[in-house]
Amino acid sequence: MFGLSLSAEERLHDRISWSILLSSPLVFVACLWLKAPWGKTTTNKWWARPILPPRISWFVFESPNLLWAWICWKDSPPPNALSSLLLLLFVLHYIQRTIIYPMLMSKSSQRLPLLMAVSAMAYCFINGYLQARSVCLFRPVPNDYIYHPMFWCGIALFVAGAAMNLHSDAILRSLRRSTTTTTSTTTAFASPSGIHRYKIPRGGMFEYVTAPHFLGEILEWTGFALLNQGSVASVSLAVFTAANLVPRALAHHAWYRATFGVSHYGKDNDDDGKRYPGQRKAIIPLLW
Repeated sequence: MFGLSLSAEERLHDRISWSILLSSPLVFVACLWLKAPWGKTTTNKWWARPILPPRISWFVFESPNLLWAWICWKDSPPPNALSSLLLLLFVLHYIQRTIIYPMLMSKSSQRLPLLMAVSAMAYCFINGYLQARSVCLFRPVPNDYIYHPMFWCGIALFVAGAAMNLHSDAILRSLRRSTTTTTSTTTAFASPSGIHRYKIPRGGMFEYVTAPHFLGEILEWTGFALLNQGSVASVSLAVFTAANLVPRALAHHAWYRATFGVSHYGKDNDDDGKRYPGQRKAIIPLLW
């Protein structure tokens, strides 16, 4: 592939994987300082324009993951059943993120800045190649790994993370449908794409953290790394995901607390839902 010998391509694959992994701490610090210009942390600054339709943008920038899965499968199919399972899990995740998630988006979803869409697509183009090529050719997982405890830990984390992510997204979608007008428990927020109304999420893991959808995705890819026996490519995905989503969760947490005010009356009596629960953490239950 790329006109390289197999050994040269493998060296390139490893170097890119290590580059992403080692750059993740810098990405984490940058994301703490420069918040993603979308959703609750949107901005009117020039570099956050132009803005694009969210559904088509999400489909376009996530799609390289599925494209690379197909290319790598055609070029060199996974050598055994367990490696095929890992590729299937990767594909199922991105079918949901690329096709199903945009289709379920609310019509009122905020538009995405071009800069964000382009940077996301660039990462997905690289990541799709790294993960698919690793599973199919460079780091296939032997079938007897199914007897190792780490395999089952990986499965448990991946499934739990996926379930948390899907359930949390469903709760957020239901909130968007129910906040068509401003009431005592909602707030109106102006963005470059219009007026958006927000309500404090309730139920599921939202009772414990502000961003369970982000936590779920981090758990998914941590499980995927365990399933891949800790290959550099899969670890780079888990760490890079956390480097992006943890700062975003912290920003959302601060936004909710500043916007709604903080209640310290406990989980079952937080000013009738008008204030943000003070005991709720940002992304790690009970801790952070």
